Parts: sequence; C-alpha cells; structure tokens
Amino acid sequence: MTPEQRPFEVQREVKSASKHAAEHEPLGDQRGSEQAGGPDPRMGPFERALDILRRECLTHYGERLISIVVFGSVGRQTARPDSDIDVLLVADPLPDGRMARVREFDTIEKAFGERWLAMYPDAGVPDLSPVFKTPSEVARGSLLFLDMVHDAWIVYDKDDFFARHLKALTERLESLGARRVFYRGSWYWDIKPDLKPGEVFEL
Repeated sequence: MTPEQRPFEVQREVKSASKHAAEHEPLGDQRGSEQAGGPDPRMGPFERALDILRRECLTHYGERLISIVVFGSVGRQTARPDSDIDVLLVADPLPDGRMARVREFDTIEKAFGERWLAMYPDAGVPDLSPVFKTPSEVARGSLLFLDMVHDAWIVYDKDDFFARHLKALTERLESLGARRVFYRGSWYWDIKPDLKPGEVFEL
C-alpha cells in the first residue's frame, strides 16, 4: 500500500501557537514588538502577522471571540512570501450575513495594517482572507473543515472549542475509513471507500 493509498490515520498536525502562550497573551514575549519598538526576532513573518491579528481580534471582539484558526498554505507551512492568510474566525454573536461580518472585520483589518506598517514600513501588508462562523454554524459542519484536519494552525481557541470539533471530525473520518488521496500535487478525500449503491451516511 502506497502512502497515497493508506487509510486515514489519526495523526493530524494541529500547529497551536497557544502552546507557548496563554489565551490572552501575545505569541511572543511581552517585551516584544510593542514595548521594544521592533518585531520579536524569534518569530517568523507569518507568526508576527498572526500575533497582530490575534491582538486586534481580541481587542475588537472581546469576549465574543471563540477561535482563530489558520488554514490553507500558511496552515500547511507551504506559503510563499506573497501568500494571503486564510483564517477562520469563530465568534458569538456575529452579524447576520457575510457582508455585515466583513464590514465589522474592516476595523480589525485596518488596525492590522497600521500595526504591520509600523513594524515593516517598507513591506506590503499581508492579505487576510477571513471566513466567519458562529459556534452553532461550526457545529453544523462544513467541507472546509476537511482541509483543517491535518493542517490547521490554531492561534486562539477559547476552552479548546475548535480543537474539540476537529477531534470529533477526525474520529468520524476514521470510523468511515476515510482517506486523503494525493494526486498530481493536490489531494481529495475518499470519505467512505466502501460506499454501496443507495447507501446514505452522515459526516
């Protein structure tokens, strides 16, 4: 059996920036970018960007903020310097409709850009590509979460909300015998390899 054909295994790599920081502390040392006048030298550019984003989200959403989860190329740690940052923001409550949620996020994005340029005046501001969900919307599920099973970078997670959701999804995929099939530099999910005609299942 080749690596591309192997059954799904519970070996997801959740890269948690909170392993070395409490929920309401910055990713770097408190003597870092804001108090010492420059970026924390221990942090890479995407870590610094996520540190800023985390601070601004906490400032704006406050107790409403549940989770900040990075996915896509930054979550996989395969990003190019010009890659955008795909980020899932879970908060409760949120305005109804995507456009209202984007308008609310504009305040965060503006503060993010200003703080980034204060540290890197000659560098372009990283592009943010946010997805907004409430906890109840997360519970209803999304195919987007399949891409996070292996490659989520959890930046903030109140009470391990999203980590627990990913764990439950991982266990469900394992019970179905699901596998991630790699093909021509990409992949797709074979959710239930032994699916029979007319059979119905829930993920």
